Amino acid sequence: MSGFINKVVLIGILAKDPEIKMIQSGDNIATLVLMVNDSWENRRTAQQINKVEYFKVVVFSKNLIKQIETVIKKGDQLYIEGQLRVRKWYDEQKNNHYSAEIVLFSHNGILVLLNDNNIKEELLINQEASS
Repeated sequence: MSGFINKVVLIGILAKDPEIKMIQSGDNIATLVLMVNDSWENRRTAQQINKVEYFKVVVFSKNLIKQIETVIKKGDQLYIEGQLRVRKWYDEQKNNHYSAEIVLFSHNGILVLLNDNNIKEELLINQEASS
């Protein structure tokens, strides 16, 4: 195989308002927490099982961050395409920790705001790479 792919697609509800902060380079990043509900029926008991997962989404795209600051809020339903990244970090006691994040970069991040009817209300596709 000559190529590889790292792509994550999620549809979920924004669990809290976006956080925008400046990093050392002077650029802003946006952090989102996306709540995704999964449900299935237990074959043995016929009981309906619901499980909620929370995903951290980090946005580095300047164009998407501008839209996130003005349009996106807690409770919005979002469609997100990005890459899975595992970040290694150390706590104060020098213990290793790992966290998985969905990352939206300038060249490949897509964020779509969906309305209550799951119809595309506003498409926020990043075009920053061309500017």
